Amino acid sequence: MNTLLSLRHRSVRFCRNAMSRLLLYHNNSLPAVHIRAIVTLILTISFLLQHLSPSFREGLGVGFLFLFHANIFHLAANVLCLFLLKIRLRLPITLAISFVCSYLPQWSPWGTEPILGFSGVLFAAVGIEWGRAHQFRRMCRYCLLPTIIYGLFPHVALTFHLYTLLLGYTVGTVMSRMSRPSRDSHHSHNSHNSQ
Repeated sequence: MNTLLSLRHRSVRFCRNAMSRLLLYHNNSLPAVHIRAIVTLILTISFLLQHLSPSFREGLGVGFLFLFHANIFHLAANVLCLFLLKIRLRLPITLAISFVCSYLPQWSPWGTEPILGFSGVLFAAVGIEWGRAHQFRRMCRYCLLPTIIYGLFPHVALTFHLYTLLLGYTVGTVMSRMSRPSRDSHHSHNSHNSQ
């Protein structure tokens, strides 16, 4: 019985640590501007290949739709926002959010195909920052409302932007809650040592 309980505790601890490492991952290995430059290069090459080789997009599959853009203006707008947003991209998490949310609009009242573009990653990154700060009302005022107004224009993926923003906020909230116990335990450990 004790062995089973010990095994269970170890599995739970392993899963919690794995989730913590994934959610608290930061792009610290490269400066932010280098990461943005690399992303821009990848998006530009993907855009050129997409339009020069019609089979390129089908070859990569639907899991990489965030690499593709409808036209040069779509690409330019996303790259501009990429450099204007002075926040961490947290690419493993935001790419996963964008991947999941690219399929959700199919089940919306406006039912569309999976969505193209890097904007999902950007909206997810913004949502995570608001979620980590627990500022839902401020996010609604400064980000959610403009997103809805902007989404009323034709050829703008309103539901996709909303999904990535809100899911990003949820993930950001979870991240802040997961990082709090480690900070509290570190603080209590330091105070114990000072005594």
